[in-house]
Amino acid sequence: MPSDSKYTTGCVLYILKQSTDAFDALQKSIHLGGDVDSVASITTGIMAGIYGLESIPEYMIANVEGKNYFKKIAKNLKF
Repeated sequence: MPSDSKYTTGCVLYILKQSTDAFDALQKSIHLGGDVDSVASITTGIMAGIYGLESIPEYMIANVEGKNYFKKIAKNLKF
């Protein structure tokens, strides 16, 4: 069965290496084209984990469904 996952993985790695924060990764993912939804979600999620949600503009997370629930869960995580 053919799979394009290796191309998606290559794109993700390229964008992660070239991006400065989560929003930059999102923008680069969109401009890259192709499997935008997968690449954007992976790269933005990883970069937000590294640089924090502050690296995403407030207007983009203001009305995210379940935001308060995730904040509550995040407080219980121990690193």
